[in-house]
Amino acid sequence: MAGAFRTTPTHALEIDMAVPPIELTMEMTAEGYANRLHRLRHTNPVIDRLPDEWRHSSQTGNPPPLPPRTKAQVKKGTKLTQLERTARLMYQPEMGEKIDPFFMLPWQRTAKDRPQRLSISGVPKGCKKAEEAKKHNEKVEKLVRDNAHLLVYSDGSMREEGDGTRRSTGWGIVRYHLGTEVFVDKGRLGHNAKVYDAELTGIARAVEAAKEYAD
Repeated sequence: MAGAFRTTPTHALEIDMAVPPIELTMEMTAEGYANRLHRLRHTNPVIDRLPDEWRHSSQTGNPPPLPPRTKAQVKKGTKLTQLERTARLMYQPEMGEKIDPFFMLPWQRTAKDRPQRLSISGVPKGCKKAEEAKKHNEKVEKLVRDNAHLLVYSDGSMREEGDGTRRSTGWGIVRYHLGTEVFVDKGRLGHNAKVYDAELTGIARAVEAAKEYAD
């Protein structure tokens, strides 16, 4: 509430109440949301539904189920709304910069910087669980006889308590050296954390435990 007369000029009232003009407010909102769009990956379903100028290439990772309207399908003489006319005057995709949120910072090292000390490998697509378990057991049998290797397992889980309205998450790790269990640790993350948080916490704690044991 401004407490001013109804006939007070809008421009003077905006200055008195420190309210930015509607043009600047809309421009700030549009640019802020555009910056969020520039951070999206090319496989994101939102970026797939935007015009081609929002992507470096016209190819979409997950094309929408219905194709967008082409220029030929748009009726001639269709009037734009006031919001559409304002949007065309404010922001254009080429005015922004594409940002990769997953790009590593220059001072951060990754597994590629330590090829002899750290390697990350995943399970190939289309593999069978029994075959991969057999390969894992065969590899473990070789590692447990090597004094230079340390096996560390981590896990995160969630369970329901009481009537199912409360959930508790936790993590746990265990490490083996020469076939002998040398360390066990576990912890709780409370009722607000997710299984994903517990999994990552377990991995981080396993890396710390392996480093402490190696030192």
